[in-house]
Amino acid sequence: YFETISMHNFDAKLGFSYYNRKESRLSASGRGAATDNIPTMNASAEPVSVSSQITDQLIAGLFGRLNYNYDNKYLTTFSMRYDGASNLGQNYKWGFFPGVSLGWNIHNENFWTGLSQSVSKLKLRASYGVNGNISGLGDFTAQGSYSVGNRYAGQSAIQNTVIPNTELQWERSKTINLGADIGFLNNRISLLLDLYRRETDNLITNFSLPPSTGFGSILTNLGSLENK
Repeated sequence: YFETISMHNFDAKLGFSYYNRKESRLSASGRGAATDNIPTMNASAEPVSVSSQITDQLIAGLFGRLNYNYDNKYLTTFSMRYDGASNLGQNYKWGFFPGVSLGWNIHNENFWTGLSQSVSKLKLRASYGVNGNISGLGDFTAQGSYSVGNRYAGQSAIQNTVIPNTELQWERSKTINLGADIGFLNNRISLLLDLYRRETDNLITNFSLPPSTGFGSILTNLGSLENK
């Protein structure tokens, strides 16, 4: 959506994203076939193994952005995302990630006319935003997983292989940025200056467990990281 009222300029965007991945796999092996000319499994005299796997992941999100500027001098942007992922903990699947930025094109001000020959562009800007991350997270890690087809005391058994963590949630990166864009000699020479601080918390991390639990680790939100 775009709208201009006098020297007030607006544009807005609203969208919805949907990602769904489903995988189904089946494998089998046999031996003792009478001939190699028949490639199908029914030619095997002795079945050796069979296994199958079904997995899926769903990520859905609502996003929006609003831009406003007054006479291309004063600039503001508001943005947001509201995302949900099926492979997070039961009560933490959804996360809200907002952002805001401000800018001032000083070179468009009337008092800048006398300086425009030497410093042709000067823009000051500031922004703050939050991003979410679940990269590398398995489809059912938070819910726990089991291995079937094992045997215990000669009987079919189900083995718990991954401990569930229903509290697993989004990693969050909070970033604040201050900067300036400067142009000299009709923008033949450009200089960009940036000062930022990014703090990521709720890091998705493997937490070591004592051997007495029967498991080496559990995936959890632990620790934080800072870049600046």
